[in-house]
Amino acid sequence: MTERPQLQFSAEAVQNYADLPKTLQAKCDKQLGFLLENFRHPSIQTKKYRVDENGRQLWQGRVDRRYRFYFVILADRATRNVIYQIAAITPHPK
Repeated sequence: MTERPQLQFSAEAVQNYADLPKTLQAKCDKQLGFLLENFRHPSIQTKKYRVDENGRQLWQGRVDRRYRFYFVILADRATRNVIYQIAAITPHPK
């Protein structure tokens, strides 16, 4: 049986989050909650971003019009549990 997906944060993502204003932290919390509920939730607009330096697929999700979060999807093959490893939370690159 698979459990609900879990979040894991890189040191960079923890620092990015801490540096955000409280209003953006609240938006980020809401969007990450949507990610845990439904990877394809329309509000987060998930899409493939690029392959990281370790050869893993990096995904992009929307915090708001100006901010994005980036993550890797990890899976425990034994338990089939999904972990979304948040790599960074940054201003949109465009």
